[in-house]
Amino acid sequence: MNRPFFFYGTLQQDLATGEAARLVAALGPGVPASVRAALFAIDDPNGSYPVLVHGAARQVKGRLVFGPEDRRWLARMDAYEGAEYRRCPVRAMTSDGKIVRAEAYIYTRRRGAGLIPVPHGDFARFLAETGRRPLQR
Repeated sequence: MNRPFFFYGTLQQDLATGEAARLVAALGPGVPASVRAALFAIDDPNGSYPVLVHGAARQVKGRLVFGPEDRRWLARMDAYEGAEYRRCPVRAMTSDGKIVRAEAYIYTRRRGAGLIPVPHGDFARFLAETGRRPLQR
């Protein structure tokens, strides 16, 4: 397990349910990290989920985790995220200031109605503050 990922939402172990929980179960909790981007939430009948958008100078909080170099696992991750996201390189900064080149799932659709800004960049905090629950599928 040595492929770095930045997870900022429902792929974080404490928020993961269903298939997401199965995908990340063996990865470990990782370490706190952040990236420069913008974070939005989308409400769905099955819960809320976040979208990360490049091009903003805000801090998005999440976890740096290390996944396997396994094509089958990566294909399952990509399928889970679907057409709404694309796996892209990001520069994640750990809480001790170390910069790590990682991959994150970036939102592929245009910004528009239905995107709820998460100005503080912390999806778990957003859920707690608003009483929403993470997407369950």
